[in-house]
Amino acid sequence: TYSTGEGWIPIGSSDLQPFKGRYDGQKHEIQNLTINRPDAEEQGLFGYITFGSVLENISLITVKVEGNKYVGGLVGYFNNGTITSCNVVGTVNGKDYVGGLVGRQSFGTITSSYTSGTVNGTDIVGGLVGSVDSNPEVKVTNSYSLASVTVTTNGRVGGLVGLNQKAIENCYAAGKVTGSGTNAGGLVGENKGAINSSYYDSEKTGQSDEGKGVGKPTDEMQTETPFTGWDEAIWKFVVGNYPTLR
Repeated sequence: TYSTGEGWIPIGSSDLQPFKGRYDGQKHEIQNLTINRPDAEEQGLFGYITFGSVLENISLITVKVEGNKYVGGLVGYFNNGTITSCNVVGTVNGKDYVGGLVGRQSFGTITSSYTSGTVNGTDIVGGLVGSVDSNPEVKVTNSYSLASVTVTTNGRVGGLVGLNQKAIENCYAAGKVTGSGTNAGGLVGENKGAINSSYYDSEKTGQSDEGKGVGKPTDEMQTETPFTGWDEAIWKFVVGNYPTLR
């Protein structure tokens, strides 16, 4: 029943029992996860995770997730912990705080993770994370998104993050970004934080914004020359392909 009707019931919620623990997917694939709750908050494989939680080596393939607010393929509301070596491929739809991997990142770190597919919402929408909050020790690092991202209003939309209020480092985005105004960006929609050594494909995203990551044409994104400051023990560079995580 995880793929019929309303589908999967997310693990953890803020009002009942947040998930607090460790889950290691051991690189197995979870396929065809379906959630169909367009009026519900905190939707994803995990609805709400909190202090000390660790999610690692989780691969979600051909997901179809639909919710209202705080919607992500892996986590709807990421309150605290660590997410590492996780990926989501598929479709994630919501209204506010919508991301391919995580809807809202309040505390904690995301590293070595990626998304692909489509992500859609009305405000604060990102290919990887909808919103990165301004709390201490919040960071997105060594991650990327190839997802096509669309905002249906004049909201905040980015190829990687819709609203960044803290720190992004060594990341990139290379999916079509559909939105308008100053809060639409190839890498980040609205930026109130720090962005270091991070890039977006100015051709594929269709964006040309400045000061929110560095735009590069496709051939410069698909190079065998490492980006400045990127660790080749983490990243693999092959000419004709986007960088991938080792």
